[in-house]
Amino acid sequence: MIQTSGFLPWISLGSVRVPAYFFVISLVLTAMAFAIRHRAEKQNIPVRMAMDLFLVILISGFFGSRLVHILWEEPAYYFENPLRVFDILAGGFVWYGGFAFGLLGLFLYTRRPMVRRIFSPFRWLDFLTPVTAFGYAGGRVACILAGCCYGKTCDWPIPHQFPSQLFAVIWETGLGFWLLHKERQSLGRGQLFALWLGLHGVGRVLMEIMRDDPRGPSLGPVTLATGVSIAIIIISHRVFKKSVTK
Repeated sequence: MIQTSGFLPWISLGSVRVPAYFFVISLVLTAMAFAIRHRAEKQNIPVRMAMDLFLVILISGFFGSRLVHILWEEPAYYFENPLRVFDILAGGFVWYGGFAFGLLGLFLYTRRPMVRRIFSPFRWLDFLTPVTAFGYAGGRVACILAGCCYGKTCDWPIPHQFPSQLFAVIWETGLGFWLLHKERQSLGRGQLFALWLGLHGVGRVLMEIMRDDPRGPSLGPVTLATGVSIAIIIISHRVFKKSVTK
């Protein structure tokens, strides 16, 4: 659920109160749409096809992130309050759930012959990778405002709650600019995506060490996100090596 201890959990627009989290997320998604359009035009990719793919990923990712939250983080709560499943304004989304379902949506959409003629699935992933990195960073800005995904208490130099969300913003923004530089080089199919996936996993493991918010069942210090992050670091390394050998 969205915490109310953030810097700006709600934005008041007259008599209307809008959750800052969703306001920022809407801005981030709009910026991503413009960025994808710009990249498609620059790379001579059909704009409508690129935007349709973005929409497919967005919808499938939304359902995935919500589903994993319900089934993994708060199953007892939603079993007792089933109608709260639809109360999305109260928060409750898991990034890796959205990422997994977004990937599924991408691979299903790119099975269409007319889409595959433009790019293979992994080329589409490379195309979307820098935008994804910046989008993730923007999403963590929303977390800062809402107060979710907060860090552990740090007692030095003065007691304060470490902004683990800010770490993610800085890490992923840096990755975004680095990826824009790397894509100018001659990389194999899927390599740019593999580079981001591995480094994103490293950053997420570090962030999980800093976090202190409830994230569902865990095996000691290993949360679901930590386990998935370690797995994608290994997978990304193998994908990168496979691309090199081709």
